Amino acid sequence: GHRAQVQMLLCFLQDVRGRYTKACYAYDQSFAELRPELVGTYLPEKLAWLDAFLARSGGPFLTGAAVTVADLAWYDLLDQLEALEPTLLDAWPALRAFGAGVAQLPAIKAFLASERFIDRPFNNLSAAWTGDDGGRENDGYGGGNGGGDGGGDADEEEEGEGDCEGDGGGDAGHQRGQPTPSGAPCTKQRWLYILR
Repeated sequence: GHRAQVQMLLCFLQDVRGRYTKACYAYDQSFAELRPELVGTYLPEKLAWLDAFLARSGGPFLTGAAVTVADLAWYDLLDQLEALEPTLLDAWPALRAFGAGVAQLPAIKAFLASERFIDRPFNNLSAAWTGDDGGRENDGYGGGNGGGDGGGDADEEEEGEGDCEGDGGGDAGHQRGQPTPSGAPCTKQRWLYILR
């Protein structure tokens, strides 16, 4: 039932996020080469499916009336995808309304207004696209080995513990939350602190 739907939505999200992240961190092709197919073909196909799923649930959330972790995860990804292509959700106003609804939840609204929320960059600085003017294709930054998506994992360490070495961060060895050698904050977890 409900738990299976949440798990399915999270697995589907991982597929979509994986494709988006692969394009953002691609080293064998430029992001500019991968972006047209991602935005023009792949994402519309996946978003159409998500929109149909939302419609079947009766909303306002993906599995119905109650918010789940799948809603928070999809909200975060849809926010990033809309920054990637501002017109991407034009064909799916219900998905845009879903995102706006999640953003208005009291805990989410408070978090987004807090100093703990990191709006940009979406990806670590070793990515070709970070959601702002950063990233290796824009500023020549080439440190790190990529491989992170900024989404984090519920089992990862708390903010301020350890460093970002080995977690996909482009500036290994700096303290989380502190500026990296390139001057930007580490962005290992963009939104998950809402759940803590």
